[in-house]
Amino acid sequence: EGAPEARSDRRPRILVVEDERNVLAFYEALLRQEGYEVDLVSDGRDAFRKANRYPFDLIHMDLRLPNWDGLDAVVSLWLVQPDVPIVVVSGYLTPEVIDELKTARNVRGLFNKPTNLARYKQVVRDIVEGRLTTNLGLIE
Repeated sequence: EGAPEARSDRRPRILVVEDERNVLAFYEALLRQEGYEVDLVSDGRDAFRKANRYPFDLIHMDLRLPNWDGLDAVVSLWLVQPDVPIVVVSGYLTPEVIDELKTARNVRGLFNKPTNLARYKQVVRDIVEGRLTTNLGLIE
């Protein structure tokens, strides 16, 4: 499909990848309230397709997803938009998964569910505003 289209607006755009409808709606409302443009998908394949078509400033990624799991999606999204940071929000962050995601170039932080929302909003803001460019690992 080619490279994502050029950005025409300045409002940061975030892709939320989450298969639980109520959690998806919650993060949509939270991020819109913070002033972000928000796109929503419920599985890894749709995330890949969306990232292939549109430029994002940040991707919020769950790990347990239908069609493609989040780990595979993280790698695939890096191939399409290598400069787009990812924040992983999951209830399934085992020590092995954390170790694997610590080395992913595009991951900036890992949040367990339930999430510390004040810390989440701050990390998202720091990433979007360019103040956070390294992987923080697991964020409490």
